[in-house]
Amino acid sequence: MNCVQFESAIEALRSGAPGAAICDQFRAHARSCPSCATRFAPYLKTKCSEITDFLADYFDGSLHGETRQVFDFHINACPECRCYLDSYALTVRRTRELSVASEPAPQRLIDAILAARRAQSN
Repeated sequence: MNCVQFESAIEALRSGAPGAAICDQFRAHARSCPSCATRFAPYLKTKCSEITDFLADYFDGSLHGETRQVFDFHINACPECRCYLDSYALTVRRTRELSVASEPAPQRLIDAILAARRAQSN
């Protein structure tokens, strides 16, 4: 892959074209071409674990600028994260549907869930 092909692949992914098949190729090119590696560093260095940090902002519409571009790029390039995003969206949608029809959760349950989350964070 040369620099022109690399830039075309990046642009295709930025515009929403799925491209996991070329993901390894453009990462290999970036490792061998300092100019492309520097120019597209945010797009190439983002890890799947970092994408999950932005899901809430993505769904409430507050993810903007370069962060949104990097997020969209990764989601289009990574089939695993695309699947996770779709699953997350379905979970949010179903939860909203349930919350309209159900009674509020007991405070004891809420406290137990929050305590478990805090324990996982530590």
